[in-house]
Amino acid sequence: MLKVVAGFLFDYDTFLIGQRKSDNNSYPDYWELPGGKVDDSDLNTDESIKREWREELDIEVFIWHELPTRIINDIEVIPYMLKYESGKPTLNEHKSVKFVKFKEIKHYKLTPISKEILHIIKRSYNIFLKPQE
Repeated sequence: MLKVVAGFLFDYDTFLIGQRKSDNNSYPDYWELPGGKVDDSDLNTDESIKREWREELDIEVFIWHELPTRIINDIEVIPYMLKYESGKPTLNEHKSVKFVKFKEIKHYKLTPISKEILHIIKRSYNIFLKPQE
């Protein structure tokens, strides 16, 4: 079974999504939570998510929380909640990236995996994402 990681990089009440390139074989022009396949060379899935964000966006991330693994469309998905560490987003694998709020996400065409992960986060983890007052 294919194993992938996906990252939810949040900053208070916003999170980063990336738009796939038009020539992507799977879900072209859809928006996603960046991530990708777990490589055999990765020591663990923590290394996989860090490598994927480095390769796709030139961003170093801090793992805030690993969410429970899910099977989505016959793919083993390991979602992560991430915090920014360093770097500036570059469009290595995406044609656009942006920070959005949950209330805005309905305006974006999401990949099925990203849609499922965002649903899980909104329902189960939203309490942790509210800005401190």
